[in-house]
Amino acid sequence: MAVERDQLSSNLSKAKRGYDALYLDITKEVLQNMIADSVKQGNKEEVKQLDRALGLVVLKRELIEK
Repeated sequence: MAVERDQLSSNLSKAKRGYDALYLDITKEVLQNMIADSVKQGNKEEVKQLDRALGLVVLKRELIEK
């Protein structure tokens, strides 16, 4: 029974990391599209803010991979 519980815990942990990674990948794509739209509009301040947010998302995504 303990082995099954440990295995379940391990599987749930892997599933959560997979979900988190997928969520961050989607967020990254959305931010990239928002940056492209802001560049087209010439809104430099918005581009800076979105770029900072994108940097945080990329950093968090890299931490999940480790």
